[in-house]
Amino acid sequence: MPFCTRLLCCTGDTSDARTPNSKKSSSPTIPPSDYDGKSKNELKRDNTLSPPVGNSINFMLLGTAGSGKSTIFKQFDKMFQTDLFTGGRSESVEAIKEFIRASFLRLTRLLRENYEYESEDLQLFVGDLQDSSKSVDIFDNLNDNALNNLVQIWNIIKSELGSQICQQESEFYFMEKLQDCLSPNFMPTDDDYLRCRVETQRSERRRYENVSFGKQNWVLTLTDVRGNKDDRRSWFSSFEDVDYFLYISSLADYNLCMEEDTSRNRLKDSLETFGEVLESLKTVSSFNKKSVIVLLNKEDSFKEKIRTDPLENHFTHFRPNKTNDVTEGKYFIKSQFVQIARKKGLDEKMDVKFTSAIDRKFGDKIIQSLLKNVISDILKN
Repeated sequence: MPFCTRLLCCTGDTSDARTPNSKKSSSPTIPPSDYDGKSKNELKRDNTLSPPVGNSINFMLLGTAGSGKSTIFKQFDKMFQTDLFTGGRSESVEAIKEFIRASFLRLTRLLRENYEYESEDLQLFVGDLQDSSKSVDIFDNLNDNALNNLVQIWNIIKSELGSQICQQESEFYFMEKLQDCLSPNFMPTDDDYLRCRVETQRSERRRYENVSFGKQNWVLTLTDVRGNKDDRRSWFSSFEDVDYFLYISSLADYNLCMEEDTSRNRLKDSLETFGEVLESLKTVSSFNKKSVIVLLNKEDSFKEKIRTDPLENHFTHFRPNKTNDVTEGKYFIKSQFVQIARKKGLDEKMDVKFTSAIDRKFGDKIIQSLLKNVISDILKN
């Protein structure tokens, strides 16, 4: 099928990221699974990812760091290989606890230095929280008194800091649940696990067999690659054997900076990287058989952020009819991707969807729709 027969844009989810002037902090991150994990060199040499034979479809997740690729990876597991999803959910317990500890470290430092706590004991407790080694000890040996102090401090933080709480991915969500998350018998829910960021530290691959769709069984292969700037060159060596590229970009990155280069806007970097991906695909010998699906992710976070930080503050050529308008903002961002594809002659039949990868119905809304379109194209051709 022609390259641009199906060039989709979709949007949704949130990532741990910082504004250009904020300090770097940790986010709920769990180490990548060893299941089918491959280094970049292994990925390049791997012969298991072959062109479509029979009912097989090969997908590759592309996107810059923090775009939400790992969440989409988990959503595929949830839909097609529930044992892996359940196992990963159990393994996220410590990562969530560490995220809460790091959030207290960050947020208490944002409180004004002369803030007077209700008691000297609470003041001393905050001092220990701001000491990295002592705060680890507090969370490793948590007792009822310490937990009560944490709840009290969190209520002060909400009152004093307001919107500054939400700079990090799912920070407010996990802090509101801190008593549950720090309990000895805590078991993350599906929502907890989907919000717990998985940092892609090496290329990973899943093979989902016997996926029933349209009266046939299909074999789906999904590959996730690192999105950091230094790792992107390795993407292109694996393009030949991929049928569909899922390019993930975050709407919520419009006011964030890159960790690798704090002077560079993350959404603008994603747009530039998208152009490089399209350009590289033109050099692939099987170019005419490739398709790209652009998922513009994190619509939920975008809706929250644009209320207090207008898009035009960061994209000065954006001239909305109404400030802080969600619809105008997201369609403007979509238009930036369309323009890049149009300049390269690849904008035919572009289908645009907005979504959130942390949505518990993501599988039904996006994955099913994606497979329906992809399989329809395959059978048609």
